[in-house]
Amino acid sequence: MVFCNSKSFFTAALAILLLVIVICQGCSPKDKAVESSSVEGIEEIDLLSLVSVQISGWEEKDAALMSKTKAMSKYMGNEAKLYMAYKLKRLATKKYRSENSLPMLVEVYEFDSSENAYGMYSFDTVGDKQDIGQGAVYGHGLLRFWKDKLLVRVVAAEEYAKLEKDVLLFGRQVDSKILTTGSMPHLLSLLPKERIIQNSLHFFHTNICLNNIFYIPESTTLGLSEQTDALMARYDLGSKQPPLLLLIDYPNVTAATTAFTEFGALYFQGESLHPERRINIMKMGVEQYASITLVENFVMLVFDAQNPDVCKKLVAATLANIELHSKSIDP
Repeated sequence: MVFCNSKSFFTAALAILLLVIVICQGCSPKDKAVESSSVEGIEEIDLLSLVSVQISGWEEKDAALMSKTKAMSKYMGNEAKLYMAYKLKRLATKKYRSENSLPMLVEVYEFDSSENAYGMYSFDTVGDKQDIGQGAVYGHGLLRFWKDKLLVRVVAAEEYAKLEKDVLLFGRQVDSKILTTGSMPHLLSLLPKERIIQNSLHFFHTNICLNNIFYIPESTTLGLSEQTDALMARYDLGSKQPPLLLLIDYPNVTAATTAFTEFGALYFQGESLHPERRINIMKMGVEQYASITLVENFVMLVFDAQNPDVCKKLVAATLANIELHSKSIDP
């Protein structure tokens, strides 16, 4: 057995400690980032891989990946502000050319959440429904679908009647490469489902979205922001003009009360409104009624109602859903 004195033991221990320090300092920042990423489970979606598909008769052309707001805005043009309102993060595109020289474009938009991807999808759902992704519509050479945090567009700008099958094939190929699904906005469970006009259902946050759907000059007083969730839908209740229901979920009761007070005073022009009243109904014109309701941190508005009973029916059904929701989350 070999013994060492305390001095030699201390020297050996110190050498080992210095060696460990040198090794740790030698780790590159990239190595540390990879390690941190694997621990936290962060994995960036490979958007360029999603837009790259192999379709017989089609040749891959230019591809682009954009993450800068300026570049994405330049690409999208007039629609940029709308996409940005849903917190668009990145965009990938790829062009294809057929054997007959017809073009095809595949776009994948990545948002910060699946709720916002759904929201951007809900902005335009006119078309033939397709079993692609978590919701899809096709019309006139354009396929749109959402899945998880992504919105996908496949566009045949020319001869789209001939290319419909190919457009759907491209969409299904991209869909098969997206292996995750996302959740829809919880607010959807609070809207009355009976007789809703599906193409009229929109989920959004900000005023720019609202005014692209239904313009209200006084809407700035509603206090819409990235912290508010809103749903708007029309209902087929037999009238020429389907009534419209707007439900806004505010971050707290104070914000909801402020919106109720400020918007109500301006839109209803001094009519006597009571926050504690179940529903405040006003006549706006011949067979034109509107209403406003405040409950908890929600504000409900009904427009284009043919009579007061329409307002009452839509508000009562929404209040019942809110009450059920509140009970389900109470301890």
